[in-house]
Amino acid sequence: MFHLDNNSGIDVMPEIKQTLSRQAKWFTEGDAQTPPSYPGADWFNIVQAELLNVLSDGSITPDKSKLNQLSSAIKSIISKNQKTIKFNSSINSTSETEAATPLAVKKVYALASNAVKKSGDDISGQITFSSRSYGIKFLHENGNELVLRPSGDSFIYAFYDAKSNTWTNKLRYAANGNTWRFENVDDVAINGHSVLKAGDYGIGSSTGAIANNFNDHLEGGFYQCRTTDFSDLQLAGNSTATLLAYPSNNTAWKVEQLSVVNSKEPRIYYRCDTQAGKQTWYEAITTANINKYIPLGDQRMMPFRHEELPFGWYFRNGDNFLLDSPQGRALNGLSANYKRDHNIAIKTINGRQYINVPTAFAPDGRGFFERAVNGGSRQVGSWENDAIRNIKGSIGNVVVSSLNDSEAFYHSNTISPAYAGNNTGSHVVFNFDASRVVPTAHENRPVNIGMTPVIYLGV
Repeated sequence: MFHLDNNSGIDVMPEIKQTLSRQAKWFTEGDAQTPPSYPGADWFNIVQAELLNVLSDGSITPDKSKLNQLSSAIKSIISKNQKTIKFNSSINSTSETEAATPLAVKKVYALASNAVKKSGDDISGQITFSSRSYGIKFLHENGNELVLRPSGDSFIYAFYDAKSNTWTNKLRYAANGNTWRFENVDDVAINGHSVLKAGDYGIGSSTGAIANNFNDHLEGGFYQCRTTDFSDLQLAGNSTATLLAYPSNNTAWKVEQLSVVNSKEPRIYYRCDTQAGKQTWYEAITTANINKYIPLGDQRMMPFRHEELPFGWYFRNGDNFLLDSPQGRALNGLSANYKRDHNIAIKTINGRQYINVPTAFAPDGRGFFERAVNGGSRQVGSWENDAIRNIKGSIGNVVVSSLNDSEAFYHSNTISPAYAGNNTGSHVVFNFDASRVVPTAHENRPVNIGMTPVIYLGV
């Protein structure tokens, strides 16, 4: 291949002329109507430039003596742009210079056929998420999101609020403690009913629930209140209190308990909540008010040993207590008449003052029987020695012909004959002995059972 090589050529390719036709034109030898075609210098210059450029791209210098330069240039161009393609059957290769073999394509197809579809598919096996995964995310139309994911040793349900652009945990399972915890929620309901949580009805809270009207039928629970909330309560002041409504099988019938902090001495009251309304309060007996129901100084007999008496009760045996002890103060606080009637007195022993409880025993150790007195001829606390009604009788100088005494009577000192000439009579002394008929002892007593005499001091 070589360019124009004679003296008719010029050194610079002339400017290509303006295009006359966009439609391809072909050479003709002409006829009577059409003159023959002529290429002209413009066409020859274009063809020569194209051919020379092919040689240039093939890195071949035009040589007039060689007639295969054009084909050589084309081969050279193809050789320079040709790349060797390698094949690989791996399905996890990252190479950019290798092509997948049919085997690799088959493997990928097999994996794809078992893969989960992005839209609508059934999963029969188990999907496993690593501990570092972000779990499963559910998107809402309003932009909110819900994520189920692990977090440390917990499994959480996290909620994204698009409006406030905040994430909050709603439910957490903590393996450490084996507990489910609801977090950042206002209510939990099962079958439409709210589940109790701390503070509901005063449960698990430092203060009770709030009741708008204590005359209403309240739901079962603990309610904060004050004693002034109950106008019919017979208790002065305005003390802090808690009302406990006990639920029953009927919303209009239940029991309410009022626990009052009364100057650090608890008072407890009960009343019935009925269909007809709230009923009268009844106070429960406690150590704070028991003296209202069992007066100090109450004396009675108890079936307990003296060392096993209930709280507040003491053995009525005349023992002394220090005057400034709780028992001494209780005894000294009794009325002057009570102390005088029951021989309660203050005495000094070893330089300290004592006061005694009454005694239920006579000086010889026998226990007293109790007897009603009229407060006139005889006062409480006074005691009498034992006695029986007098039994009188007499038997004269009797001469009997036969002796047939029995029971409590017997005879002695028999003198026979009673007198001269009477061989059948005898002088007799008759005696009386009740023990021959009934049980006797050194005291007068009925059938009885032993009990412990006690006095109530309330301390």
